[in-house]
This record gives sequence, C-alpha cells and structure tokens, in this order.
Amino acid sequence: MPRRWFERLRAPEREPAPAVRDDPELHARARKAQALLAAGRKAEAMAGYLAVFARDPGLLVELGAELEPVAAELGGEVWLEFRLLGLRAGLEGAPREPCEIDDADWVREAYGELLEEYRDDPMRLARIRAVGRLIGAAEARGDLPRSLVRRAPR
Repeated sequence: MPRRWFERLRAPEREPAPAVRDDPELHARARKAQALLAAGRKAEAMAGYLAVFARDPGLLVELGAELEPVAAELGGEVWLEFRLLGLRAGLEGAPREPCEIDDADWVREAYGELLEEYRDDPMRLARIRAVGRLIGAAEARGDLPRSLVRRAPR
C-alpha cells in the first residue's frame, strides 16, 4: 500500500519546521478550528486550519496528519490547498545538507503529481505552478538539490 500523502511530508528523518509558537492569534484560530472539527463542522474547521497553515506552513507538519483524511474527504479546493501548503511546509523544512534522494525529491514528486492531476484546469495549475517557482528558487539557493526528472510520454 503506498504511503499516504502526508507521510511523505513528515518523513521520520525530517524535523517539523519551526512554528510561530508565541502568536496568540494563530493559536486561538487553531483552537477554534479544532473545536469546529470536534463539533463535526469539517468545512469550517478546515477553512480555519488552512488560514492558520497559510500564515505558518510549519504548523501543517505538526497538525496535518490528523487533518489529511478530512481534507481528502472534503476534496476540491480544500484538498488542493492542503497539499499546496504541505509543499510549502516541505520547502521550509528542506534538508540543507546531502541526503537520500527519496527525502530530497518528495517535494518535486508531489508537485509533479499535482501538475498531472490538474493538467486540464488552468486556474488550479497557475496556483500549483506558483509553488513550482518556489521549488526553483529553493534549488537556486542550494536549499534543494537540483534533479532531472524523466517522464514517460503521455
């Protein structure tokens, strides 16, 4: 069985990205989202969580495992945004020294999967490609090793 999407973000070797732990507003929003989720108000809860993760993608590393099934169930924009924020969190926590290819390339692999999944949706592709530009910038800075990806013809 393939690993769930979130498990690639939180590989055992990867430490969670630093969170903004002293931001009371951020934590209040996260607690409110948690209460909404406990009350079964999944769409509202995920909107709250996504707003928190947009401000601090590193928190997705800490909180996202329990939210992945909810985001996947809701699908659509919620699922896409959850994965895009996960890629951003992965870039924040990208290994700075040489590492296993699997660990270094999961961001590009997940990015490629999103490109493939949404290839016929220009609006969503534009959002996905914005993360692609962040991947390119991380490669240029040396934060993410460059790689060559070969794809089979469609």
